[in-house]
Amino acid sequence: MSKWQNDFVLPSGWAKATISEVIQPFQNSDPAKSERDSFHYIDINAIDNTLHRVTEPKFLPTDKAPSRARKMVRSGDVLISLVRPYLKNIAIVPQELDNQWASTAFCICRPHEGIDSRFLYYLYLHNDFLNTIPTYGDSPPSGHDDDLLATSIAIPPEKELSRIVDRIEELFTDLDAGIAALERVKRNLSRYRAAVLHAAVTGRLTEEWRKEHGPPEEPASELLERILEERRKQWEEKTLAGYEAKEKKPPKNWKVRYKEPVPPKPLEEGKPLPPLPQGWSWASLDQLADVTGGITKNTKQAGQPGMRDVAYLRVANVQRGYLDLTEIKFISAKEKDINELRLRQGDVLFTEGGDRDKLGRGWVWEEQIEECVHQNHVFRARPFLSEVNSELISHSGNSYGQVWFRTGGIQSVNLASISLGVIKYFPVPLAPSEEQDEIAFSVNEKLTQIDALESEVSRGLSRANRLRQAILKAAFEGKLVPQDPNDEPASVLLERIREQASKTPKTKRKTRKKSSRKAATT
Repeated sequence: MSKWQNDFVLPSGWAKATISEVIQPFQNSDPAKSERDSFHYIDINAIDNTLHRVTEPKFLPTDKAPSRARKMVRSGDVLISLVRPYLKNIAIVPQELDNQWASTAFCICRPHEGIDSRFLYYLYLHNDFLNTIPTYGDSPPSGHDDDLLATSIAIPPEKELSRIVDRIEELFTDLDAGIAALERVKRNLSRYRAAVLHAAVTGRLTEEWRKEHGPPEEPASELLERILEERRKQWEEKTLAGYEAKEKKPPKNWKVRYKEPVPPKPLEEGKPLPPLPQGWSWASLDQLADVTGGITKNTKQAGQPGMRDVAYLRVANVQRGYLDLTEIKFISAKEKDINELRLRQGDVLFTEGGDRDKLGRGWVWEEQIEECVHQNHVFRARPFLSEVNSELISHSGNSYGQVWFRTGGIQSVNLASISLGVIKYFPVPLAPSEEQDEIAFSVNEKLTQIDALESEVSRGLSRANRLRQAILKAAFEGKLVPQDPNDEPASVLLERIREQASKTPKTKRKTRKKSSRKAATT
């Protein structure tokens, strides 16, 4: 018996057998040598490892058959991948793919008469069973057919076996319906989150609030003027400090070197920015905040004089609407760079590169780590005035900004990126200061509710997965359906299979050669 059944007492009428004893021998074949012009090919990626179904087989001409397309399968065959990263790529070959080809990456299990394909299929989906399969090597780690086929399993009487798989499917159908309902709730919550953010940055969320409070004391246009004054002031202070550090006097007319901020850029070239509520104003990120890139990693400088290690944020840490700080890495940097790029409370972070749909995602730094900088693939925007709510800037980037960043990004072979120059043009809807506070409060309230509901949904999905495994555990321990003492014992079924197998010409099943590395199970 396999490890997961060490303490398992066989129910009455059950018997032991290896997997190889209950499946038929298998012979490889080459589709290019068949009389066909084309065929369907089931590779690893053709199987959805969540649904455990063949969903995307390839349709290929036989003269273009891949070297791995050597296993002609029949409907009802059970496919299982033993490559560790794809261990749950398990499926039953459907009727429409009868007499087509599968990859040699699969172990093909064609049960003898009396063994329902679904029995092996559900057995392979049992996590406890999968975890007993030894793997070899590390590129990637893989199991081998002969180990799987040598695994001893418990076989119930034929009629009980049918009752077991029918009951599993009945329970799984109900469970799948519940999971589908939870997934719908999850999608609806995601849409509701997007709607809340959109309402926040367009002014719809505080429409009633404006009616109650009337015109603002300081409209956003006046607030923007104060921000721009502060922007110039900070530039002048920084510039003078630079001259002082070098013990130099600033040249005559040095203030004319001040570079005015770029204006906000519309979502679509040639089209104006959409209208905003009365008292609001459009502003560019460059007008509202000091925008800069981060530290470039240079392993050659590590350990050099004047360098020290400091915590830093990578793209993986900066998610859409939150920061993932579960894994923080360190970078060697100069003291000057650490001082200049050290994150402060309220800094808004934007990702510079990655998949195109992830450009510009981010959230607000809240001093979670005492001393932390950011790498060059993460932009930092530091508002010039505290009256500019950092969260609203980030909400803008995480809502309509997704389209804006995709439009402004540059696509390379595998990754997309957005430049520092382009992100400065990002248009941010600026509300009056008091209304910004109301928006932030309302958004946080609603997002907290959404987070709580999403957590509940996630717990429900986790419970469903545990219940699915509990059903499988009960099934293969003989506890899922009642036993009938009148059922023909499994030993009789296995004897018929052995008799039939003895009359069938033997074919040698080709198995992969084991790695010399020590086997490990996970």
